[in-house]
Amino acid sequence: MLIFKACSGLPTLYREVIELSLLVKLIGEKIRNLRKIRGITQEELGERAQLQHSYIGGVERGDRNISLE
Repeated sequence: MLIFKACSGLPTLYREVIELSLLVKLIGEKIRNLRKIRGITQEELGERAQLQHSYIGGVERGDRNISLE
């Protein structure tokens, strides 16, 4: 990915932080796309996942980092 190449000159810690933030945003976009394809709202997804719809919105925007446990 072009952004990762641009980060290659940075110290490792900074690269890892940038890569993680990009990954969080990509995962959020994927969740939003899948939710919309299935035709459900953030409220419905929140109910199914037992999470607040505002948390779902934060995940989709990349503002929230989710646990993969």
